[in-house]
Amino acid sequence: MAGEQHTAPRAAAQVRDEEAYARVQQLVETSAADFWAPIAQRALHWFDARRGAWLHRAGAGWSGWDGRSGARVVSHEEWTPWEACVDAADSPVVRWYAGGLTNAAFNEVDRFVLLSHGGACAFIGEATGERTTLRQLLLESVVAAAALRGEWGLSAGQRMAVYLPNDVRGVVWIEAAKRAAVPYVAVASGTSAESLADRLADTAASLLVTSDALLRVAADAAARVAPPPRGVVSPAAIALPEGWAAAAPALHRARVRLLAELEADARRMAAFWSISAPAPVDATYPLFVLYTSGSTGKPKGIVHTHGGYLVGVGLTCETVFALQPARDVLFVIATAGWITGQSYMISAALLAGVPSVLLDGSAVSPPGRFAATVSRHRVSVLKAGSTFLRMLMTMPSADALLAQHDLSSLRLGTFCAEPVNEAVHRFAAAHLTPTYINSYWATEHGGIVWSRCFANEAQPLTPDTATWPLPWIAGAVLCRRGDEWGAAACGERGETVIRRRFPYQALTVWTSAGFGEAAWRGDVARWRSYFAAGVGFVQGDTAAVREDGAFTFHGRSDEVINVGGHRIGTAEIESALLADAEHAGSALRNCVVVGCPDAVLGAAPVAFVVLREAEGRRGALDEGRLRQRVLERLGPVAVPVRFVVATGLPETYSGKIMRGVLQRMLAGEPLGDLNASRNPECVPALLAAVRAGDAADGGVEAAAAADGAAGGEGVTEESLRRLVGEVVRNLLGAVHVSPSAPLMEAGIDSLSVTHLVTELSRRTGVSLSSTLIFEHPTADAIVAHLLARTRPPPSPADAIRRFHARDARDLAAAAAARRGRRGGVPPAVSAVSGVWPCGAPSSAALRKMADAAFDAASGGGAPARWGGEAEGAASHVAAIASVQLFDARAFGLTPAEAAAIDPQQRLLLEHCAAAHEAARLPRGACVGALVAIGHTDFADAAARGGVDRGGVGAGRALAAGRVAFALDLHGPCAAIDTACSSALVALHAAAACVAAAQCAHALAAAVNLVLSPHASAAYARAGMLSPRGRCRTFDARADGYVRGEGVGAASVGGGGGGVWALEGSAVRQDGRSASLTAPNGSAQAALLEEAAARTAACGGMCAVEAHGTGTPLGDPTEVRALARAATRGECALGGVKACVGHLEAAAGMAGLAKAAGGVRARAASPNAQLRVLNPHAAAAASAPLAFAAATSALPHGGAAAAGVSSFGYSGTIAHAVLSSPAAAAEAAAPPPPSFRRLRRAAFARSRRTS
Repeated sequence: MAGEQHTAPRAAAQVRDEEAYARVQQLVETSAADFWAPIAQRALHWFDARRGAWLHRAGAGWSGWDGRSGARVVSHEEWTPWEACVDAADSPVVRWYAGGLTNAAFNEVDRFVLLSHGGACAFIGEATGERTTLRQLLLESVVAAAALRGEWGLSAGQRMAVYLPNDVRGVVWIEAAKRAAVPYVAVASGTSAESLADRLADTAASLLVTSDALLRVAADAAARVAPPPRGVVSPAAIALPEGWAAAAPALHRARVRLLAELEADARRMAAFWSISAPAPVDATYPLFVLYTSGSTGKPKGIVHTHGGYLVGVGLTCETVFALQPARDVLFVIATAGWITGQSYMISAALLAGVPSVLLDGSAVSPPGRFAATVSRHRVSVLKAGSTFLRMLMTMPSADALLAQHDLSSLRLGTFCAEPVNEAVHRFAAAHLTPTYINSYWATEHGGIVWSRCFANEAQPLTPDTATWPLPWIAGAVLCRRGDEWGAAACGERGETVIRRRFPYQALTVWTSAGFGEAAWRGDVARWRSYFAAGVGFVQGDTAAVREDGAFTFHGRSDEVINVGGHRIGTAEIESALLADAEHAGSALRNCVVVGCPDAVLGAAPVAFVVLREAEGRRGALDEGRLRQRVLERLGPVAVPVRFVVATGLPETYSGKIMRGVLQRMLAGEPLGDLNASRNPECVPALLAAVRAGDAADGGVEAAAAADGAAGGEGVTEESLRRLVGEVVRNLLGAVHVSPSAPLMEAGIDSLSVTHLVTELSRRTGVSLSSTLIFEHPTADAIVAHLLARTRPPPSPADAIRRFHARDARDLAAAAAARRGRRGGVPPAVSAVSGVWPCGAPSSAALRKMADAAFDAASGGGAPARWGGEAEGAASHVAAIASVQLFDARAFGLTPAEAAAIDPQQRLLLEHCAAAHEAARLPRGACVGALVAIGHTDFADAAARGGVDRGGVGAGRALAAGRVAFALDLHGPCAAIDTACSSALVALHAAAACVAAAQCAHALAAAVNLVLSPHASAAYARAGMLSPRGRCRTFDARADGYVRGEGVGAASVGGGGGGVWALEGSAVRQDGRSASLTAPNGSAQAALLEEAAARTAACGGMCAVEAHGTGTPLGDPTEVRALARAATRGECALGGVKACVGHLEAAAGMAGLAKAAGGVRARAASPNAQLRVLNPHAAAAASAPLAFAAATSALPHGGAAAAGVSSFGYSGTIAHAVLSSPAAAAEAAAPPPPSFRRLRRAAFARSRRTS
């Protein structure tokens, strides 16, 4: 047996290609026991109680040693060491190798001494260079185990704590606990007394082993526990009996005896076992308890076992590292108080038979310590986390420090249990070893679960964040949507889950209650919280899966910030910022990002930055450039709203940033226990920097104080101008931005504006709307707004006089009667009389557009189907039914001519003819025709079918001309396209023509059909359309609009007799707004004030049909403008788009129809889709505005007017005010008989020809 290695078999462990990877996946999926049982039988020695021997599978039989004499034993009998390979009867507590007897200390130490490897080096002390052999480790751990049992009376089942520096003394006591079957908790040196006491109390530890240097903290911790441990032991070293108090004489005698017997016969294990033999325990027996939180939360003790845990550590060590005793030296930058130290610094090194370097304290203090350690001990395999490597990378002159030492011995590096920063990975690959791979796992896993397998060429070595699930875990990324879990799309961030259990996963969460009893299962309720029914183990990390199957981790779920509904990991923002540190001239040395509460966004990212020594002042930090890097890489939502310059960041002794301390600083909360910090001296300066930022960094408050001290009036225009300029420059990184230039054109968009709002609100103390940039698009406008907010407002009487006087002379001539009209809307409200009650949620007329709808829309002559680019949001439309029905002969057209005409023009002919006839207008008279029409999809739809139907059949200009031609109209005639405001602009133009006596009557018509997917696809790509196919106007779920089809026509003229009266209308332009297509709240407010002034004669507006497209910021902008105009009592707000979709060019017609119905019924219909009011809209609304949730009476008893708004993305905005005159009929006039006959005839012909 000489030379035999007892690690996981290479054939099973190394997954060198995708074929082998797939074989393992298939085997585990078919039968987990068939995969894990052979590995465990060969990897570990199991105790056969019948023979009293330690055996493992060798070939067809078993071999090992007698448990008393150490004599060799060989058996060819069939034997199964356990009762069940996997027992899931008590799930989520799953027991692997239940009933099998083993011992971790025997498998890590004793058997290798029996194999004549006792002289091999096991551990190297970094500080002294002292090498500890396996034989020495065995000797010292046997003596310590004897002390545990004899002098302190610990027996199997009682617990102990190890609180020692990270050197061989700690390993000795850990191995002693394993040997004696005493579950232990290892606590990193430097842990605070409070945290140490938590662990002592939770495990009910009977003994605390510490060092002289840590004795004060240990004694303090023990005094906090009731009852306290029976002993606090502080040996300087086992070989020095002075430090052992009363136990020293007996231990000294035991050690002398062992040394004497070993000198006589070094191969005799009996001498060791006679003092302290390894105790055979069930494979599921707790080995250690390791805690996952420090001073920042309630400790959670994770339990690992003697059996499955060691099987997994050996298997992953071989799979990922492929360690070889004669070749490798392992250097794990961790401590025994962390799972990385337990699993790979200690257990993996012993199982693989390679030396492990033990380093106590910081690996970068002094700065050259890390590189000197690698060079001096010829380290070949390095396991260091991203946090440590970031510390190394950001040290001053890091490249020069590394270059001073020979690092050529490094052949492999692996990250551990942290999201990997790409800049750090590139640094590691360039300066340490090109083979630096990403592995990911956590305390609950016990060992690596995601990693590149050694030498697997199908898993490329690239300096990025990619890693792969090991083939036996069935790793996945899932997203939770409501109560359901579903697979994440490629690249979509979600929760990482493990669908399949594995032996080295934790057994349970520790509780002392009931331990030692057969029914003990640990804290099952707490352990169950890790699992989701039907999903598996949810490990609390976020990740995304790439196309090649690799996982990219983004950090812990609780390190993900929800910024305005967008989830983004702090590690991603840090990666983007640290990319700047790689470039010459960057002042940035290190950074960390945390979330802080934000009134606008819910949460916002804040960056704490450490500058290079030569640039250690705030003025050297180019915040604009850093924000730009984040903006380009992650988008505006990830841009930090604030930078805090620090001289250092609080770290634990393992090098992890204490993010909780930073978050509590920002929140103004107590910082908590800082004893766990390696560098608490940095905290006061950091706290001062945070508070200085809270004091506005010399912003408007300071300016106001200075002005006040000088006898001024407080805040001045100049101080505000300086403040706004500074904030804008910090956001954009621009040297100069013209104060009159729209900020959105300069680079601030609708998402990053929230950062602007937050910073200005913080530094001025003025509560600002999230729609600020839409209402005040330039720096000058923002300054004027802030100045107005910090000065007494004008009196209401002055404001009323201002716009009443302006338009008083025009009020008498403002009204024109709307005499006849006809409208077409989606099928649930296709009748004109049905437009009014469509606000009921049950009447929502939205559905997915079927392929046949396009065919029908094109008259059946051209197949117009959705293309691949128009999916998801683009596939929804609120469609008119039966648009293919048309009586060509009624308009003097042949069927062939009708087939060549845009269906929009056919609908206009029908509805204009109906309105013309309802108004009893003569043909050949001077009647105007103003037609609103936008998209001309017909030519595109026909071309896709291989038919040329351009020319007079599809042109916009011909839409109005065809109406005038068919009805023989001789008045003003024009096609109008101002985008979404087109219908009201056409109505305004028609009324203006009548008022100017250019014609006695005019037809105002509008139409919109969706005949091609191209526009929908473009709108969807631009983020304008709702993925769910709903206009959720005013609702918190608002995410865009759904396109709708519609048509309507009205006859405008004097003389009364109409069904409603047009009190007036107004058309304006946004002018120089935030961007060409962005809304301008100030322009909207001016438009509405003008319209409100026109309602004086009829008692004021009691209802408004809002433009309301259902966008998160567009709706609040409009509501704020409405609130400014609603000066005459309560006003009900409605939004017809929630019922019929956004009819685009015809949108105003739907609003007019609904408003007219409400005025006639003297009631406000409910807002469909309104469940929870958009918080920004709620904040913008004033008391007079009411969002109807159910049908209710209009304010003022319904005896007033209603307004209708349409705002085009072209910047042209329109508003119309209508009322119900006393002479108006109570119901809409029915369509004329000729029109009813026309539709019936068209339907009959269509049915016959189809």
